[in-house]
Amino acid sequence: MSVDKQVRVGTKLLGAGLPPLVQTMYDNPMPRDKEQLDELIRRIGSLNAMGCDLIRFSYPSFEDRESFSYICSHSPIPVVADIHFDYKLALDAIQAGAHKIRINPGNIGARWKVDEVLAAAKDHNVAIRIGLNSGSLPKGDDPPAKLMSDTALTYLNWFEQASFTNSVVSLKASDENLTIEANRLFASQSGYPLHLGVTEAGSVVSAVVRSTWALGQLLSEGIGSTLRISITGEIETEVQAGVELLRTL
Repeated sequence: MSVDKQVRVGTKLLGAGLPPLVQTMYDNPMPRDKEQLDELIRRIGSLNAMGCDLIRFSYPSFEDRESFSYICSHSPIPVVADIHFDYKLALDAIQAGAHKIRINPGNIGARWKVDEVLAAAKDHNVAIRIGLNSGSLPKGDDPPAKLMSDTALTYLNWFEQASFTNSVVSLKASDENLTIEANRLFASQSGYPLHLGVTEAGSVVSAVVRSTWALGQLLSEGIGSTLRISITGEIETEVQAGVELLRTL
């Protein structure tokens, strides 16, 4: 099944009929000082000039709200909040101006908490990425790739029952072949856009080789609407690697 849905993330559209976008993730705590925040905004501008389309930030604390809001309102590219466990942090990030949030609905808690996040995201036109890793799945007897794909489809069904469709899915593993298999399986069953990546990719050489092997195959098959090549080190290197991978396809 080909991607038949488009998702809006701030000023960007991704999904059906559109070229893949490059994403990176800021690798430090958000600064609190305005001078440092302005320097970060300039750095994001440089990343954008290199070809970066989206940037994700960890959002671990309510104390980050002021800095995150400043970044969202000044960043030249859409900003994503990475949320773990606490649905109230997701609500806070949405109120602060996130253009997209990343959650694992299974880690958020009761379904009513997920529904509250969906309602807030819908009210604020915020996209949601359902982010699943092979190490954080519900228990089951199915092969890992099927379990990953089926879990994502279940969560998407929750979302659709709440009339929320501005969704992206990611199915990641540290094993490149599992990453390929899970994403292929999901793409054969759903038209929602996929964000591609390999977890724990490591140093530059390891990350580029492993990510190119997995993501290159998927992208060449028309699978993947956004991507991140996760590299230990400067995030500029992630962007360079992602842009180069897309250029060679």
